[in-house]
Amino acid sequence: MDRRKFNKLILGAPLLLAPQQNLPVIGGPYGIKIKKPPRLQKGDKVGLIAPASAASQEKFEKAIFNLESLGLQVSVGTYAHEKTGFLAGSDEKRLSDLHRMYEEDSIKAIWAVRGGYGTTRIISQLNYKMIRKKAKILIGYSDITALTNAIFARSGVVGFHGPVGSSDFTEYNQEYLQKVLFEGHVKLSVTIGNANQGNSSDAFRQQVITPGHMKGRLAGGNLTLLSSMAGTGLLPDFKGKIAFIEDIGEKPYRIDRMLTQLLATTNLAKASGILLGIFEDCETKNTEDSWTLEEVLRDRLGTLGIPVFYGFPIGHIKDQVTIPIGIMAKFDTTSRELVYLESPVK
Repeated sequence: MDRRKFNKLILGAPLLLAPQQNLPVIGGPYGIKIKKPPRLQKGDKVGLIAPASAASQEKFEKAIFNLESLGLQVSVGTYAHEKTGFLAGSDEKRLSDLHRMYEEDSIKAIWAVRGGYGTTRIISQLNYKMIRKKAKILIGYSDITALTNAIFARSGVVGFHGPVGSSDFTEYNQEYLQKVLFEGHVKLSVTIGNANQGNSSDAFRQQVITPGHMKGRLAGGNLTLLSSMAGTGLLPDFKGKIAFIEDIGEKPYRIDRMLTQLLATTNLAKASGILLGIFEDCETKNTEDSWTLEEVLRDRLGTLGIPVFYGFPIGHIKDQVTIPIGIMAKFDTTSRELVYLESPVK
């Protein structure tokens, strides 16, 4: 995530407090059952919110057009158009919009209009018990990583790392949105296929860092957010899971720093495997004074003794797949297909 002032922002965030107590963590000592949200149907009403940074009117119009093109009705959050500094309104208002979308029975899914910065400020205040009771599809990527992972970790509800409302809805994006959110395919194979064709930069070059087969529940998202959540108690347990990770605009030394933090504060090293997305604009221009991105990934992840693959269509890219957080899946570095072993919706 291209945020050079990110550390200052996150250190200044007043609401990253101790997580709510007496709530079980996935894979923790208390255990918790996975809960799948209902699938979408044509004609359903979905809530469009701005839980992080403010969005322009153009982004809202694009998001509404995109969601209506999927056959959905759109209800915009009460405070979604507000702006407070670098946030889309105050923490209280953004939290209110999110909770209201869960509470209203007419709303069948919740879509973030964009990412940016701000969700880490509200995740400690989410009503996880209500969210589990009212389980709904919540989808987005980038900063939305904090919401989907915290909700999965604390309520067991499957979330979705996929296009935000104002993303470019390509044929590839829409294919997997349809298969994952509407049809709820079982044994769905996600292939790289023609995704992001014409992009010849090294960021899109597939690499097997450590060969092998990985199988487990999916969890992960944007590296900047995952590392910022370390130590909060709001990250899923990575043991035995397929951890998927992506980022944008972070140079190799910052990727190294965040991976080092995750490895030191979580059990990422005990994951079944690590599936890396596209790290666009994360390469150094001065190889004399820096490791390359590939060298960092191999140094930090290549010695863990688990399969690691780079170049899956996840992240800040045009053609991105929708990844359900919490369902069983498998991936082999030879076939390079991610297979969902169960439906992510009911």
